[in-house]
Amino acid sequence: MIAAVAAVLASGCEKKLTFERWQQLQGGESKSRIKSLLGRPHYDRDAEMTYVDRDRGVAVNLWFDDQGTRLIRTEWSDPVHGICAKGEPPAR
Repeated sequence: MIAAVAAVLASGCEKKLTFERWQQLQGGESKSRIKSLLGRPHYDRDAEMTYVDRDRGVAVNLWFDDQGTRLIRTEWSDPVHGICAKGEPPAR
């Protein structure tokens, strides 16, 4: 029990998936930079990544270039901010 509490305290209680952190994302960001800002994604496949926090109603979708390495578009959705997008829609 004490070890579990110590692990939680050591990892911090900070939520990484926040609107403020999402706002920091810029076109051209790498996946590693995005993961350092927002944490571990719910879904990560080549040209797309998704974050979900069902408890808060947050969903973030990210699209990457053809190599799957650089951010070209991202969308944030939650009950507080609505739907916000940055970048150009990917050509599919």
